[in-house]
Amino acid sequence: MKKIVLAGIFIIVLFGSCDSNKKQAIAEEVAEDTITISGLPKKTNPNAAAAKILEEWPEYNALSNSFEQVYAIKTAEDLTLAVDDVFEKIKLLDESKFPKKFSTPQIRSRQKVLETFTLKLKAAILDKTDTQTPLVEMVEAYNSLKNQFNITVNNTLDTNLIFDE
Repeated sequence: MKKIVLAGIFIIVLFGSCDSNKKQAIAEEVAEDTITISGLPKKTNPNAAAAKILEEWPEYNALSNSFEQVYAIKTAEDLTLAVDDVFEKIKLLDESKFPKKFSTPQIRSRQKVLETFTLKLKAAILDKTDTQTPLVEMVEAYNSLKNQFNITVNNTLDTNLIFDE
């Protein structure tokens, strides 16, 4: 009788400990999947003159909407989906017809830098390495692109006057 009771207690303890291991493993998996996005640069907005030109450019608006998802990321899967979406929109932007005012080497180079940092972030996600630094770099590159729109619109210097002399 004692052997049966001891065997029963052993079985209960065995199954009880397995259950707590499962709960612990599930909690660790959830903790690994959840990421914290901290230290992202603040969003810069184009000034009124640049915004007027940009609102008529659908490919840029699609990219801007995709970038809004970056600030709402909660999990690693959200990050992967947002970065893939941003990269697709960057490719569409590259293939699109730029507005005449923004069809400059300065804007194109900022767009290429954004594409490069987006690819760097995608590589970090695939390699399962730290994504915080490449994410900050990508957001800074996007802010730099928007800042270049402001600079281009505010530039009143006629380059033809310089090159004619």
